[in-house]
Amino acid sequence: MRKSRDILTIPGMSSQHERFLWMTDPWPTLDHTRDTTLRLAEEACNIGAASWWSDVRTLRWRDGNAHLTAHRIERVKRARSSVTFYFGEQLITQIDYFDVIHYRVDPPVDPVYTQPLQILCCAMFQSKQPPEVANPLQTLFASSEKLETLLLDGLAPPTIVSSNVAALRRFGRCFGLTVLKPLNNIIGNGVRLLDWRTPGSSRRAATAIRALSRGQRTPVLLQQYLPSVMSDGEVRLWFVDGELLGSVRKRACRGKFPLNVSAGDKLEPVPCSSSALKLAPCIAAHLKARRIRLAAVDVIGGYVTDFNCLSPGLLVLMEDVLGRNLAREAVEALVTHTNDVVWQ
Repeated sequence: MRKSRDILTIPGMSSQHERFLWMTDPWPTLDHTRDTTLRLAEEACNIGAASWWSDVRTLRWRDGNAHLTAHRIERVKRARSSVTFYFGEQLITQIDYFDVIHYRVDPPVDPVYTQPLQILCCAMFQSKQPPEVANPLQTLFASSEKLETLLLDGLAPPTIVSSNVAALRRFGRCFGLTVLKPLNNIIGNGVRLLDWRTPGSSRRAATAIRALSRGQRTPVLLQQYLPSVMSDGEVRLWFVDGELLGSVRKRACRGKFPLNVSAGDKLEPVPCSSSALKLAPCIAAHLKARRIRLAAVDVIGGYVTDFNCLSPGLLVLMEDVLGRNLAREAVEALVTHTNDVVWQ
């Protein structure tokens, strides 16, 4: 992070532009080159939208309101890294100084994630002109990404959510191979393939469930395994304001599940004939109904398997594969449709 004392004047910039605040995890913990939020913030700066960045740890309540420390993003060099963001002097202010706040703290959804949101909720209640929070506070605070897929009628694979090992075991034995997922994490963290086809593998599967459910105290998700993921891959659909922004396919190159681009699996464009693209209108309608502005949805074999709306990612790698400035398209949509009637 670099401080610049010279204020950068951006051609075409006016007071009509929204003030964007990008609130993230602490600066040293970010993957500056590939982080979707920083890529969006960079492009917001490029088009002349006033942008600030804030470490979520600076959010605090005092003197009857919420305050935070924000840094004006003045410019970003093309080789995006921790030292190529140039920041102005820091600003200590209340949240209603901004028009749009993007809360992009990475899950797991635990007190580290939720307690700053509680402060933000109190501040929104206090403010006479509260900023928009994208995605909405209701989504960030009350929704589970894993459960969101179940609200898409008929589009999720057979699934059970429970903390009861006996109920989960019965479900597992019906399908033989199942995928175990925690409800509060992202990027495949904690995801395991469970085999229920033999007595020994069934015992190991039950043990894994007991561990993830913390001794049957926390619900977990168990889902039918879709073998087509290894042959046909997994499609990621990226949406902004209920419109499909772009899509790519994760192709299994390691022969291992779950797919992981960072570990060696590849991204490629999605053929126009892909069945995943046929689901886009149904997903888009759901996003509009839920007022979810940014979302990345994963599809395997015609089923929606993951719904990323708390901290949707992979945008930078998608740009590389598709050769498009997706961040520019996303930010322009956010600027154009902020407080638009489409969300009323």
